[in-house]
Amino acid sequence: MEDEEDVDTMWDEFKTAYNETAEVILGKRRKDVKEWVSENTLETMEERKEMKRKMNSTKSTRIARKWREEYRKLDRETKRKCKRDKK
Repeated sequence: MEDEEDVDTMWDEFKTAYNETAEVILGKRRKDVKEWVSENTLETMEERKEMKRKMNSTKSTRIARKWREEYRKLDRETKRKCKRDKK
């Protein structure tokens, strides 16, 4: 049992020394995160969200059908804009 603890202790010490040395020599790795969604796309997303709320809250099937078509257009447009922004 003591051998296992010794091995674990040795491993922890080795791992700590290895990581500290790598950090000193290589430095910390940083990711450059860019805001990839434009304001225009966010506005379209909000419009789509509002249309979905309207579509789900109406009781009239005729009006719901009309809003469903509008929602589909906004959904396609939003997806296109997201793909364009991501490039």
